[in-house]
Amino acid sequence: MFKKQKQMTTYEKTTIHSHFLQTIDWLEKYIEVAGYYSDWESRKQVHNDNIRQRDIVSNPKKAEELFSHQLLALSTNLEDTPPFFREELKQEFYKWLSATRIDINNCPERLKHFLFGFSETLKERERNFVQKARELKICEEVEIKGRFIHNTEQSEVIFQRVTSTVSASHDSFSFSPQQGWQQQINFQIIQDVKQNPQNWRIDEIATEIDNFGRTKKQEFVLIHQNARENDFDPEGNLNFNNNPIYRANQFNQAEINEINKFLNINSQQNHLASLIKQRKETKDKIPGDIEEIVRFKTWWSNYNVATVINYHEGCYNVFVVVYEPAHKGISEILETFEISSGYDKNSLESAKNRASNLRIELNGENPILAIIGSYGNISPSSILSEPYVMRREIPCRMESYTYVESPISYPSGDYYYQYSYETKAEKRIYPSNPDEYLKPLDIVKVMNIKKAVNYFHFAIYLGKGKVCHITSDNQGAKIESWSDFLDGGVGELYRYHLPIPFKKWDDTLRQIVKASESHYKRGKYNLCNDNCEHYVWEQITGIDYSEQAIERPQGASFADWWERRGDRNVRYLTSVNLQSMIRNGSRKFDNLKSSDDYQVRDKIKEIEGSESEWQAKIEVPYKSDCRIM
Repeated sequence: MFKKQKQMTTYEKTTIHSHFLQTIDWLEKYIEVAGYYSDWESRKQVHNDNIRQRDIVSNPKKAEELFSHQLLALSTNLEDTPPFFREELKQEFYKWLSATRIDINNCPERLKHFLFGFSETLKERERNFVQKARELKICEEVEIKGRFIHNTEQSEVIFQRVTSTVSASHDSFSFSPQQGWQQQINFQIIQDVKQNPQNWRIDEIATEIDNFGRTKKQEFVLIHQNARENDFDPEGNLNFNNNPIYRANQFNQAEINEINKFLNINSQQNHLASLIKQRKETKDKIPGDIEEIVRFKTWWSNYNVATVINYHEGCYNVFVVVYEPAHKGISEILETFEISSGYDKNSLESAKNRASNLRIELNGENPILAIIGSYGNISPSSILSEPYVMRREIPCRMESYTYVESPISYPSGDYYYQYSYETKAEKRIYPSNPDEYLKPLDIVKVMNIKKAVNYFHFAIYLGKGKVCHITSDNQGAKIESWSDFLDGGVGELYRYHLPIPFKKWDDTLRQIVKASESHYKRGKYNLCNDNCEHYVWEQITGIDYSEQAIERPQGASFADWWERRGDRNVRYLTSVNLQSMIRNGSRKFDNLKSSDDYQVRDKIKEIEGSESEWQAKIEVPYKSDCRIM
């Protein structure tokens, strides 16, 4: 005989289904408070604000307890319900799991047990859980609405994979909160830091503010790049709920050391604000009280750039600090840029909004425009000098040598006597590998001491001993070797570097190759109006400018210089609009016609080797000796 199944009314079915959705909501709240996933806001499926109990904020134990009891109440309501209805709920639970992107690779061990227990409750086999959970207290019920759409078969496969490792040990699992709970949560956080260190940083931020938005309390935190640092409740407390910010005091010293190791952070150098105030380069430029520091990642710098807000003499001021650590023969750069427009200096909130916008703009196609794009027309000499362009002399050693002058004949009666003279001199010796003191896309200039008139020759360094330049042979832009650039006459050697790029590196390289393949400026070389210096600045920054064209080269007579000027009208830009110059310059180089587009691509690959390898030589790395950390 078959047992007669209980019939369910529409009201009963709707009521239990609503309870099922309440339980899903509590499960999501538990996952949120536990901090299992830094991107849980985008993963979760129930988007409402029905669960408002303040005692569970930053209290995962309490959230676990309340979810456990909600599941117990659901199990009680499901007693004597027909199997077909339980099957419907079970399939909806599997769809929810699939939609949240929880899988075997990212599911914490403790959460696996809760998921398995939920499924067993729907199957009416989780008697062990029901018995254990009866000790928990009653929780407030929450009314919610919602359904989950996903492929049923795929969802069930995902569930089986996730829970396969805990099904055997589930009978001995305790659903009551355990003392080791915090260590398990910390373990999951540390695992994410280990696997995705680029998404995390350690910093000291405001966790409590007053009615005017001023900082009342700061704390050391581990913070994810998707965190909401300005999310404060009406009482002025930072919202840690579903916000991947974790107080340092929730980790023990061993865990902190492990986090520091994965982030390559020296524990003595993990406080950005204090070190900025300690370094003379920054504390002189950023006086007063530091209100906010946000260190962030861009496509051109791996967390070695920060926005800073200070309060000084009754005003809030916004700054950008850029740091590049010393590496081999490349000297350290620590530069501060003051942002003087675009916000109300009497409002901290306005300053914070400006800093937030800066972080977005500095990750755009033309980062330099975030700093000086709003200045209007300014002189090229102001743009192509510090702090926007850093000039550093390349270190060298001086080596003494002796050379013999050509024999000179003197008549003496019927004979000629020849005399040779030995002369002592010094020459500069630079490291043989320019990669040791230059980065790709640096501009380099050298004093050519072989010429009758001493002048500096300019080129763009491409890496691996290659440069792009134009010369007086009038062949136009060309890519040649480092030795061709030096041409045997090495005097002073200088590196020009842009701490904030004017445009994307891959765009710049493509345009350089197109210029060389099309022999840009062929037949147009002119010492005053189209020389090597004009070319490199136009290629890298969009500004067609030469300081040497304005000043006479060392050792040149006025008559000689006047003769070399050609049309006798030195082209001199008194002011430029940087945004227009960059974009018009890029458009001009992109529109150059080359003989073969495939040849351009091959040339780019030849220079880059691997694109990631080439860009890694330019990008500021995440360093343990970062001076702004």
